[in-house]
Amino acid sequence: MVGGSTKSTASDRSTNAILAVVAVIASAALLLWIDKSMYLDEGATLYSIHLSWGALWQQSRVVDLVLLPYYTLLHLWMEVSDNLAWLRSLSVVAFGLTVFVTGHLASRLAGRLSGVLVAILVATNPLLILAALSTRPYTLSALLAAASVAALVRWLESEGARWMWWFCLACIGTLLFQLFSTLVPLCALVVAAATTPHTFRRRSKELLAPIGIVVVALAAFAAVTAPQQSQIGWIVAFDHSRSIVSELTGPAAGGGGLYVTLMLGIVLISVALIAGAWVWHNVRPTRHELDLLAIFFGWAALPTIILVVVSLVKAVYVDRYVTASAPGLALVVGLLAARSYRIAAERWPARPCALAGGTVFGILTAVVVIFCSVPAASAITEDLQGAAGYLAAHVKRGDEIALPDHSVAAGIDYYLQHDHTTLARWPQLQDQRYIERFDLDQSSQVIARAPKNVWLVNDGFTTGTETFLFELWLNHYELVRTMDFTGVQVVHLRRKD
Repeated sequence: MVGGSTKSTASDRSTNAILAVVAVIASAALLLWIDKSMYLDEGATLYSIHLSWGALWQQSRVVDLVLLPYYTLLHLWMEVSDNLAWLRSLSVVAFGLTVFVTGHLASRLAGRLSGVLVAILVATNPLLILAALSTRPYTLSALLAAASVAALVRWLESEGARWMWWFCLACIGTLLFQLFSTLVPLCALVVAAATTPHTFRRRSKELLAPIGIVVVALAAFAAVTAPQQSQIGWIVAFDHSRSIVSELTGPAAGGGGLYVTLMLGIVLISVALIAGAWVWHNVRPTRHELDLLAIFFGWAALPTIILVVVSLVKAVYVDRYVTASAPGLALVVGLLAARSYRIAAERWPARPCALAGGTVFGILTAVVVIFCSVPAASAITEDLQGAAGYLAAHVKRGDEIALPDHSVAAGIDYYLQHDHTTLARWPQLQDQRYIERFDLDQSSQVIARAPKNVWLVNDGFTTGTETFLFELWLNHYELVRTMDFTGVQVVHLRRKD
């Protein structure tokens, strides 16, 4: 018995070491793109974390209150360096830990093969990769959501309330970093209660305090942040049924049609093999395995379904809001694939089956990495770095650059400062705390004193930009040139002589 326990412990350590290697390699690979151009939301983060503690609190009273815990954490992280790569590294670390935690959960439930396969699926998920290379809280919320579901599973498998309290803490942590990510632990809890009602009835006293605290925390957080719900007013409503279907891909959305097709193909083939073994050979999955699969399916799919359904009335769905469901998708796909492989291995000679399985898996992994993961890692949403470089090369002494909101200003200023370039700025409004509200002073005195050449960075979203351009036109400015970059453009205007 002791020898078996020692052997099991050694095997667990070996599996954890493999999972750690996968997590480290996946995280290290992202460093190749960690300096890519920031996008506007990262500009908002950069602006906010450079505020003083008092100014950050004052800002949170009018905007981004839901992001205050993340801004607070990143403000402390910035004490080491305010370099963009360092700031993004917090998300990369959370990404690596998510890979490990999810892989560890799978290996503990279904063995080493499942654990490694799930870890690789998490590490190559395009939506999670996009989140890992940004100064936003999505990978942190994904990590805590994964930890909460892992704690819930441990509670189902053991006695006592200890793991439910860990579920409670991880759920509240998820809530603090991303409100919609809280759907992951809540959906997993509801599915668990539906699939194992006898367990929940028998242990109901253990649930009262931790679940009560989660409900109170969720209600309080929602009530406090509700006055700022206009922050999601920019989300576009669904326009037709095809759009709804595409949005339902949820955590598989980041890699486009190919990634969705591959994941769906693996699931369908795996389910067919498992169903065939059930019908023809009476090889049935256990009730526990089905319960776990249901919980993970709830993790992967229900948050997306809920947000899409709500969006039919009030638009709230954006694919990055379901980033925390990506590990759940990996668990569903990975556990099904590993189960089907074991069924196949029992029917055909072990060595050829292992060779064929390894070859197919290697090819699929290479396809995902090359055509889905790498494009996601290298993708640029708004090329603020390119726009800043263009300004540095073309703006002359006496010209002014017009940066319409705090996000654009923070991003452009970051790159200009790192290039040791100082450019004159169009005057901004005083005490304007809304990050993405129009920020340029349009008073007659300012326009009268404006230089001959003005260079506007237009992100295409800031309300008031068109009015500003019209005011310049009324004051005899004409368009000289528009330079387009990804997601942003630089507009050069010159006053007529």
